[in-house]
Amino acid sequence: VQHVMRNAMLPVVTMLGMDIAIALGGAVLIESVFGLPGLGKLTITGISTFDLPIITGTVVFALLRVMQSAAIAPFSSGVSGFAPSQMGAILHGISSVQPVLVGLALLTMLVGNLGGLAQKNLRRMFGYSSVAQTGYMLAALSTMTPLGLVAVAFTVWNHGLLKSAYFMIVGRDEEGYEGRDLDRLRGLAKEDKPLGLMYASASLAMVGSPPFGLFWSEILVVQAMVFAGSAMFLWLAVAVGLNVVLSIGYYYPVINTVVFGSGQPAGARVPRKDLLAPTLLLAVSALTGLVPGLILGILP
Repeated sequence: VQHVMRNAMLPVVTMLGMDIAIALGGAVLIESVFGLPGLGKLTITGISTFDLPIITGTVVFALLRVMQSAAIAPFSSGVSGFAPSQMGAILHGISSVQPVLVGLALLTMLVGNLGGLAQKNLRRMFGYSSVAQTGYMLAALSTMTPLGLVAVAFTVWNHGLLKSAYFMIVGRDEEGYEGRDLDRLRGLAKEDKPLGLMYASASLAMVGSPPFGLFWSEILVVQAMVFAGSAMFLWLAVAVGLNVVLSIGYYYPVINTVVFGSGQPAGARVPRKDLLAPTLLLAVSALTGLVPGLILGILP
């Protein structure tokens, strides 16, 4: 039972974090760029006017949508099955969802980073890292402030760039060299310097090192919690900082193994043209870090 429950809850926790944070954060970004009305702008309006029913309604709607996707009773029949009166009763019966979001954020961060620490498989490690990033977004979202929503939207942008780049690097690497496990890539940078540099750059970017954009995302996430003016969020900011340190524990070994490890991985070099796309994504991430106003300027 212990092992079944642990493995069964992992996708549920992942979906809760990713769907709520990315749905609202992505809505803010897309609606701002294209000038569309929608859930993101409604949430910002509610926060700006301190309209708690609007804030609660948008977040709870996203939460219900996730529960429907995860087939959690009694939501497995679908959110669309709720009549307006039933939905209104649910929203009026919930005074605040902040403690729930804070709890989900803490759980998601820990699951992601502790899972990443236990991995040698690069794909799985990066998958757990994405779960941890979702926890950071949930932490910012839980403040229910304009700065928190901006932090979520900015993290969606920066993490999307790096996630795509990292998976491209690992995918190209698997085709040129034998294996996706970290131990098989010892000394890769000595055999293939451009690919080794890509691994090192992407790993540094994922832990929030400047000049990459995720550095400012993590700063905004922490600022949102510090400026929220609550002891609960101050402790949550400390938890985010500690989790970022935990993430160094599994990204530093990538750099150490690939760049400084002794060995010579077998396989053909990855064609340089296959590294063009991840290089461009890393360059955009670096540009975002150097000039964050390019993206922050279009956010409300």
